[in-house]
Amino acid sequence: MIGAVRKKQQQPAAPSVSAPRSLPRKLIAVVLWGFATYTTGVMLHEAGLHDLYYLVPAAIILQGAFSAMEHDVWRGRLHLLGLLAFLLDVLSNAAGVWFLVVNIEQTSIYQMLQQVFSEVPAEVPTVSKFGFAVVVGTMLAFSPESVWK
Repeated sequence: MIGAVRKKQQQPAAPSVSAPRSLPRKLIAVVLWGFATYTTGVMLHEAGLHDLYYLVPAAIILQGAFSAMEHDVWRGRLHLLGLLAFLLDVLSNAAGVWFLVVNIEQTSIYQMLQQVFSEVPAEVPTVSKFGFAVVVGTMLAFSPESVWK
């Protein structure tokens, strides 16, 4: 073709120097997402889904749906569906760690705090346990996306 201008072919960009450093963060994010999936699975199991053949895929699908619906929320675009998904994700994660939080008085760290600070009560109030479970559930809901960046 006469007069045709050839476009300069662009070479693919070289990988950035920081790419290898991001791999551990991505692996940590995957592990955190897996733990959130586990807590969602615990909640589903306690709700009556006992067959692992259905439980594992259901937990993965539910956690994946939560993550997909929350994606815009983590990008600063708030909408009702994303906020509702975040709330349900937090509650399902909190329910999944509840069986651990209920017995917090029996842990070595709590007994250590009780001995060091004599003012620590012998039994943790249920509302405090609920608050702790919700904090852990919230951390599990947002940490995989936060660490992935």
